[in-house]
Amino acid sequence: MIARPRPIAETAETVTYSKADIDQLFETLEELEARAAYVATRGEEKLPAAAVQRLCRGESPIRVFREYRGLSTAELAARAGLSQSDLSEIERGRKPGAPDALSSLAAALDVTVDDLAP
Repeated sequence: MIARPRPIAETAETVTYSKADIDQLFETLEELEARAAYVATRGEEKLPAAAVQRLCRGESPIRVFREYRGLSTAELAARAGLSQSDLSEIERGRKPGAPDALSSLAAALDVTVDDLAP
């Protein structure tokens, strides 16, 4: 249980707390928010830092997820029902990829279509 700080001054409209008490309240709030975020995402897949860094550098999300899953382009293309050449073009950014193709790729990679957005 969080200890309630004692006010320094109080009127009908305001309450004044020490800076130290306010700082402690915000620190406790940040810790509680971090715990809540951890609990909310416990069941979600965690990507290794190297994969996240590749995505942050702007590498193709399809390539990053494909390689993370240990799939070759031929395997992913087969799972998504695409030709290997179409997959290669989409992965390299030479083709935008039709919505159906991106949906199939997302399903084959077990991610959302939003995860594949550059």
